[in-house]
Amino acid sequence: MAIKHKRLFPQALLTQSSTERLNYFQGITIGHLRLKQALDILLMNLQQPTDICVLFVVGPAGVGKTTLRLRTEKLLMEGALASMNSNICQIPVAGIEAIANEAGKFNVRIQV
Repeated sequence: MAIKHKRLFPQALLTQSSTERLNYFQGITIGHLRLKQALDILLMNLQQPTDICVLFVVGPAGVGKTTLRLRTEKLLMEGALASMNSNICQIPVAGIEAIANEAGKFNVRIQV
């Protein structure tokens, strides 16, 4: 019995240039169990009233911190849409991402 694999990308992609194929796959985010667990824990901590004022998400480059932040912001915004219709001053989510400089060293001094 032959195993049939269903392609999850367009068949035409196979005949396109390597640049076009790379661009296609760079635009895809694949779910990961650990990222889903981190999202669930983060949302639970954000939605339950506690004494926590600030949450930090830290880790090495490429592990999904920005993906986690963007997904969290999207879900919080979706959850707040109904209440935002009646309260236009509501800010459902705010965040800061510390971008490393070219040298790779983070500088806490603010330059104006």
